Amino acid sequence: GLYTGSYTPQASDTAATFPGSATEFTGYAEANRVLWNTAIPSTPTTTNAAARAEFNITVDAIINGAFMSTAPGKNAVTGDLYCAKNTTAPKSVTVGDILLLQYETIVTNV
Repeated sequence: GLYTGSYTPQASDTAATFPGSATEFTGYAEANRVLWNTAIPSTPTTTNAAARAEFNITVDAIINGAFMSTAPGKNAVTGDLYCAKNTTAPKSVTVGDILLLQYETIVTNV
């Protein structure tokens, strides 16, 4: 998902609180939150670089970050919040834009 709020993700965030706290952005044509599709990783790094998440924008906005949740519905407050991250700079989008989002995770042993 995407968010427009001036919000810094917190370790205490949950799927139940995050959409409201961060102001989830739902102004895109896809019926649900866009899936994060990845290739099978051969290293600790997992990315969707080969198939970036595509958001077809239907409302002008400024995007301040992205998140991943196990719940597919827009503004859903169930499931688990996997991660959230502010953008390096706010991203202005307008109706008709296609926002391609690349997300990468690195798994390490603790």
